[in-house]
Amino acid sequence: MVDDPPHWWTIQRHAKGYEGHVLVAGLGLGLIVHALVQNPKVTGITVVELEPDVISLVKPHVPSCNIVQADWYEYEPDFKVGGVFYDLFVGDGRALLPMAIGEMVRLRRRFPGVLHRILGFHNEMLTRHAIEIEEAQAAGIQWLLKQQKSE
Repeated sequence: MVDDPPHWWTIQRHAKGYEGHVLVAGLGLGLIVHALVQNPKVTGITVVELEPDVISLVKPHVPSCNIVQADWYEYEPDFKVGGVFYDLFVGDGRALLPMAIGEMVRLRRRFPGVLHRILGFHNEMLTRHAIEIEEAQAAGIQWLLKQQKSE
């Protein structure tokens, strides 16, 4: 939960890139909701937040959106996801980078073909690393299949 000006500016920049129904992982202070409602291309916002105390504290202060109290990793949307915003990883960015790259890989697999953003990281770099991992995994699978055929 961060509300300093640089985070607000970053959130506003991210929000401009979305369209359709945006799925948000984590409510935080609800800043992304405030930014997304300003984007006319956004047709819906669903926020998945695990902590009921965060929901009860923040929900009265955000624009109208669907807030679901659930575990992000277990939640299955019943709508076509137009984009995913993963709220902030908190801590040492260098130490959290591998986790952020792993999350970007999971986001791309779970919601292919949409805009994915993780607050607090250079998303083009995360996406580039995720693509490299996907390509390496695909090459590894192809190699294994060739080995099985030759046996």
